[in-house]
Amino acid sequence: MGQVAHKVAVVIEKFDPERGGAEGYARDLCTGLLDRGFEVHVLARVGNVDDNINHKGPKIHLISTVKYPKFLRLYTFVKGVEREIERGGYDIVHAMGQTTGGNVLNPHSGIEQSWIEGDDNSRESAAGKLFAGIKRFFSPRHHLILGLQRRQYNEMRVNGVKAIVAIADMIKKDIVNYHNVDESKIEVVYNGVDTEKFSIGKRELFRKGERERLGIKNEEILILCVTNNFRLKGVLPAIRMLPVLKEKVGKTHRGFRLMIVGRDNPSRYLREAKRLKVDDLVMFVDYVPDPVPLYAAADIYFHPTFYDSCSLTVIEALASGLPVVTTKKNGAKGLIKSKESGWVVKDPRDYEETSRAIIHYFSKEARKKALVTAGGFGDDLSFDKNIESIVQIYNRIISL
Repeated sequence: MGQVAHKVAVVIEKFDPERGGAEGYARDLCTGLLDRGFEVHVLARVGNVDDNINHKGPKIHLISTVKYPKFLRLYTFVKGVEREIERGGYDIVHAMGQTTGGNVLNPHSGIEQSWIEGDDNSRESAAGKLFAGIKRFFSPRHHLILGLQRRQYNEMRVNGVKAIVAIADMIKKDIVNYHNVDESKIEVVYNGVDTEKFSIGKRELFRKGERERLGIKNEEILILCVTNNFRLKGVLPAIRMLPVLKEKVGKTHRGFRLMIVGRDNPSRYLREAKRLKVDDLVMFVDYVPDPVPLYAAADIYFHPTFYDSCSLTVIEALASGLPVVTTKKNGAKGLIKSKESGWVVKDPRDYEETSRAIIHYFSKEARKKALVTAGGFGDDLSFDKNIESIVQIYNRIISL
C-alpha cells in the first residue's frame, strides 16, 4: 500500500516528539508513513532540525515567523506554510492545525466555537466567563483562528481540501454544525495507540511494583487523571466530587485515592481539597514521560473534561484495561460502547452521577469486565489501524 514514495507534508505548528496530544500523534503518523515508504516532510514553527542532519525521522522544515504578538506569529506561520506548499511539490499536505493550503484537513484541536463553549463552562464565576469573553472579543488571534477555520472549510467547497478527517464523531458533528459541511464529506478516524505498549500485559508487569512505589495499599482504589490543563479538564470538579464519593463509600470499602498527573500548578486545587477536608485523598504528581506504569497502578481512569477533542489518555487507559469515566464533551466517548469499558457523564459538576459512575468500578467484577473488554478491542485502538485508514485516504486523493 505504501510502496510508492509519494511526498507527504505534515503541517503542525510545534513538532516536539517528546510531547503527547497532537504532537505525539504527528510523531507517530510520520513514523508510520516512513515505515510504509512515503517521503515525509514536516512544516513546523518549532522542531529539532538536528534530526535532518542525522537522517532521523521526517525532513523538518522550520517556518520562519515573528515571535510577538501571538496573532502575528500564527499569521506569519500560515503564510510561510503557504509559500512552502507552493514550492514543495507535495502529493499530500496533511494539515493538523490552524493553517490553509492542505488537501487533507485533520483538525486535532477541534472546532474553535465548541472549544469556547467548554472553556466558558470550565470557569467558576459569571465574572470569569465575562472577562474571558471580553478578552476573546479584543483578541486578534481568536478572530484569526475563526477566520482560518472558515477558510479551511470553504476550501472543501471549492475543491482545495480533498478530505476532512475528524478524530471523533463529536468533531464530525461540530464541523457539520458550525461550518455547514456535508457530513458525507467527512471521514472519522479515531486516534490509535501502541497497543503493545499500552496493554493488559504491561499492566500485569508493572502493577505491583508501581503501587508499592506510590504507597498504594493492596485493596485501595487508585483513580487516575492525566492532564496538563487542570481547569479545562475538570480537576476542580473532580476534587469537589470527593466528599460525595467518600460519603457514598462510607465503611464499605477500605479506601481510595485520586492521583492527578500533569504539568499544571496544583496550588489552587490543593487549597480546595484542604477546605473540603479531602486533601488526604488527593495526590498530585508532576508530568512523567512514560505513563504506562501509572496506568498499571490505577484501577479507574477519570477524565471529567469540559472539552477534549479526543483524549489520547482515554484511549491509552482503555487499551491498558482500565474502565474510564469521562464526559459527553470528550470526543473519545465514541470509543466507550458499554458500561463494561466506561461511563460517560453529562456534566463534570454533577457530583451525584460522577460519584455513582466511579463507585460502579469499585467492584472487582466490574473492573475484570473492563480488562476482558480491553482484550477484545484488539486492532480497534491500535495505531496501525489509524495509519492504514489515513493511507487509504491518501491513496484515494493521489489517484484522483
